[in-house]
Amino acid sequence: MARLIARSLPMWVAIMCFTPRPACALNPPEYTLWAEIKNSVGVTPGVEVGDLIDKTGGLFVVPVKVKDHDQAVAIASIINLSQMVGGATVQVQVSDGAGNAVKPTVPTSPDQLADLVRKALKGNDFLKDVVVKASPVSPRKVVFPVFTKSVIQFPNDDLSDLYGNFNGVAAAVFGDVLADRPGGYALNPSTAK
Repeated sequence: MARLIARSLPMWVAIMCFTPRPACALNPPEYTLWAEIKNSVGVTPGVEVGDLIDKTGGLFVVPVKVKDHDQAVAIASIINLSQMVGGATVQVQVSDGAGNAVKPTVPTSPDQLADLVRKALKGNDFLKDVVVKASPVSPRKVVFPVFTKSVIQFPNDDLSDLYGNFNGVAAAVFGDVLADRPGGYALNPSTAK
């Protein structure tokens, strides 16, 4: 039957309709953000990023469980707890080892923010240093978490990559995941020299 139909169509239409091709089921943006969290903050020792939860109505939750209570508070203080991606809202819910939800600390100085970054990402192999200094464009102090020259990679149906992987420089991925201005202080992820 398909051959009969194909014979009656112009050649270009028959080729487009009947040529086998791979399915194009692309991962939605909320999945990409979840995978960025899992493969950046989630590789910190004592941190476990659970599966993405669809709460319906365009709301998704990323559960993050941290063994140490103080580290959990630090993570909640520097991570972006709610983001709009595509048409969805992704909320990060941080809990401690006992399963209790934690509330973020609002830093009152750039130095306190730097301490929160150090505590939150302690032992994370991507974090090389945390530097507090005035930015080149402003005399105000900025917190620069300095990340290794690394690529964070995970499967993501990326059609521009031969193997369908997401490939992001570590500092850029952390930039997607961390809050821009906790307590009003700039947090600018950077790459090591």
